[in-house]
Amino acid sequence: MQAKLSPSLATTLASLLRHPTAPHLFLIQSTRSGALADSLQASPATAMLRRVTADFILVKTNYDVVQAKILSDTSVHFVDIIDREVHEEQSIAGFDNTLNTINSLQALYPSFTANGLSVSVKENRPDTADIDFSHRLQLTEAASATLSTHATIMATIIAGAGNSFYNGRGVATGANITSSSIDVLLPDNDDYYAAHQISVQNHSYGTALENYYGADAAAYDASVLHRPSLLHV
Repeated sequence: MQAKLSPSLATTLASLLRHPTAPHLFLIQSTRSGALADSLQASPATAMLRRVTADFILVKTNYDVVQAKILSDTSVHFVDIIDREVHEEQSIAGFDNTLNTINSLQALYPSFTANGLSVSVKENRPDTADIDFSHRLQLTEAASATLSTHATIMATIIAGAGNSFYNGRGVATGANITSSSIDVLLPDNDDYYAAHQISVQNHSYGTALENYYGADAAAYDASVLHRPSLLHV
């Protein structure tokens, strides 16, 4: 059963065993995730947070439950602990749209607007009052409650209309913007992407590195395999 543990979970195992009833976030890969989720919900020590993809579920529980109900389940192939901190990158001062040749794109394809397309910005919430994407920012159930200057800048680079100033014009000036919180770094569930017709999700944040094929990589691979029209950037 220990072979099912991710390297980060195996590393923290001694600490978990000393406090086996302390709650933690766990990502579980299972070939019958729906049935496993139903079983875990019956445990008073477990909070079912969400089904990430068809094969991955995110739960808050303790290591006693992991040992008794999860690792012993033959449908479970991988268990990881979600304990990495995330932070937004620094704000961009004096944005220069020549750096990634956005100005060249605008000059070569002046009629490109991406009207009707939707982009999700996964971090804290952009400023809903920003006139560069006025009436094109939709706050969904996945949005963070925390307003962020960095998220506003990212949304402007992606889809700003240039109403405030010329360098507030982004790549896709007609695209709709949605926001998804970085409280949990895993991909949103398939229903979120489908309901809001999201074809691109932007990720501009920093976190600790995984030097193995871990929870994030596996979950994002599953996300795009289940929804091939979705691009994570």
